[in-house]
Amino acid sequence: MSGSTFLEKGRETSAGGGKEARRKRSRPVLALGLLAALTVLFLTTVASLAIGSGDVPFRDVVDGVLDPDVSVKGQLIVQEVRIPRTVAGLLAGAALGLAGTVMQGVARNPLADPQLLGVNAGASVAVVCSITLLGFTHATQFIWFGFLGALLA
Repeated sequence: MSGSTFLEKGRETSAGGGKEARRKRSRPVLALGLLAALTVLFLTTVASLAIGSGDVPFRDVVDGVLDPDVSVKGQLIVQEVRIPRTVAGLLAGAALGLAGTVMQGVARNPLADPQLLGVNAGASVAVVCSITLLGFTHATQFIWFGFLGALLA
């Protein structure tokens, strides 16, 4: 009787178990998905610290993170270049994810994105206007006009 419904104590339930059964079944799946995502985040963070243009032994990478000695060249590279780069990447990714979540929440649309809401078009129009009407040619000027156009859109 998999599609039939029953009335039980004044509420309708399906033979398949209803919302509570689906919710209980989905918890392990969500936990497994979260564990997988955190594992991938950890591995990519380690890869970001270990991989770069200079050859740094993995032991120096570990020592540079846990117990830095700036007199060792490899650990200095890790402390001064790779850790700030990795932290900036993590923060930028978190900010983009949060911005997307806020945009979807404000629009009450799980498919909302900057193109759908016209943010990209507003930024593009502002950059084109800054070039054609004001004669700006430097990339940093384009960035600020892009921000302004996206904000106004």
